[in-house]
Amino acid sequence: MGDNKNKIMTPLEISEYKRNWMRDSYKVNVHSDLVLHCKRWCSENLNRFEWHMKSYTDIYEYSFYFEHDLHAKQFAHEFSKKI
Repeated sequence: MGDNKNKIMTPLEISEYKRNWMRDSYKVNVHSDLVLHCKRWCSENLNRFEWHMKSYTDIYEYSFYFEHDLHAKQFAHEFSKKI
């Protein structure tokens, strides 16, 4: 797909792009009470095609998936110790 950061991607392109990296993604689990803060952090710090969220992957838990290890580490540093 080339350099996706320099163009606006359609929802279909985002979905296809994510499908390619999701199987090798970096996962961070957070408490469900933090989900709004987590989504805001991702929206402010990452492109929409660089992260994905799955709801209620366990009791009171959401899972966030990241294309890049650095993003997962930054996110985990921000949210893994909360609550």
